[in-house]
Amino acid sequence: MLAFVSLNYFVDPYRLFVPQAFSGWVNKKPHFEKFLEQAKLREVSRNNYDWIILGNSRADRGLDPAGICNGQISGYNMALPGSNLEAISKLMDHVIHNTDTQNVVLDLDYAMTFLIFQDRFSEVTSGRNLMNTSAQNFLSAAVFSSQALVDSLDTIFNQSERSLKYKPNGTAFMDLSQPVQYKTVFANGRANLTQSIVDGTNYGQALAEQMLVFQRLLSKAQQHNLKLELIISPTHLELENFLRQKRLWSWYQSWKSDLYKLNTSVAEQSGKRAFTIYDFSEVDEYRLEPVPELGRMRWNQNLTHYSQELGSLMLAKINACDSKLEQASLD
Repeated sequence: MLAFVSLNYFVDPYRLFVPQAFSGWVNKKPHFEKFLEQAKLREVSRNNYDWIILGNSRADRGLDPAGICNGQISGYNMALPGSNLEAISKLMDHVIHNTDTQNVVLDLDYAMTFLIFQDRFSEVTSGRNLMNTSAQNFLSAAVFSSQALVDSLDTIFNQSERSLKYKPNGTAFMDLSQPVQYKTVFANGRANLTQSIVDGTNYGQALAEQMLVFQRLLSKAQQHNLKLELIISPTHLELENFLRQKRLWSWYQSWKSDLYKLNTSVAEQSGKRAFTIYDFSEVDEYRLEPVPELGRMRWNQNLTHYSQELGSLMLAKINACDSKLEQASLD
């Protein structure tokens, strides 16, 4: 039994116990995503990163911290798929109280308003994760379970890049080796969004509630002197058309307008400068990218997610290293 537990602990298939720097020959973790929340929370707590990225699946899949200051500084992608502003606010609390990091990138997008009732991480600080295991028993699942042993053995014998779903810096791995049937992918995206939007939702009330959360988030960031860089995600024309068809586009525009107003008012109340907002949602080169039947899109992964290449250009706009920053070709 001791050998069984020791193997699971030291192989650490979910990267929960052993820091990256000491992972040695089992540094690649093909089962990292099974305890995604705890793994990311623990990683930022035990390492002193210069920058941390927050957001939902858009940031999780699209913002590789290596794009900040051309990889000259350390960064970690703490974004969690399915997060709304309430969950992200709790994640930022974790950054404030459990790390020394002062620099945070927050990716904001339409889903934080329109899909708020579908959030899987609204109790993020309670230890919920993708294996649906509570904080009280996740340790036993990660160390004492037979599944942990299976995942440990697979980790030992499966140290290839192709096996990874996540990079060591917390960013989702994207397989770019195969062509994609984008017409089908975009159609599936519209179907999934249709199922996610709750009929009869009072979006005026939902927007007001989310803006209160955003106000508290901004106030905490100002109070703790964070350098918070706010990004509004790119929006492909097909997604814009979908939101228009669902009569949600005006709410999206109101949401963006309120973001700017709140950012300004909170800064004035704090007696400090407003945080910088980078709006990539209306850049035509990205929103008007043609959708091929089969192939590879440069700027978009699917209907709702932008590519890591575009994410790198977005991060290059952030003034993370002053004169060292090489401006991307977005000017």
